[in-house]
Amino acid sequence: MKGFFVLLIALLVGTSLWAIGTGALSISPAQVFAILSHKLGISLSIPYDEQQESVLWIIRLPRVLMAILIGSTLSVCGAAMQGLFRNPLADPGLIGISSSASQVSGCSRCRCASYILRLQKA
Repeated sequence: MKGFFVLLIALLVGTSLWAIGTGALSISPAQVFAILSHKLGISLSIPYDEQQESVLWIIRLPRVLMAILIGSTLSVCGAAMQGLFRNPLADPGLIGISSSASQVSGCSRCRCASYILRLQKA
């Protein structure tokens, strides 16, 4: 079981490095590692430019960290719901979360559409 968690953490780190390096501005995994280690005070001899460093710190790293945080939060909420109802098949539709979400989505679409129509008339 311990090996399984190590594998999951390795997959998380690997996919995070891949996601950080993927985009319009290509950053290789070695450059990602060099940029991250430079911030920790470890100097590596892997070249990267200032634009790559800025893109990594301002755009990509926050996006990846937020995705990890949101994904882990959703999994904890799902596990809590399954434990609360003692039902391994519990889903958000069980207590009406899905219906409420679709209602809010529909209301926000109507509000946005009316706002856009008012802007077009002006």
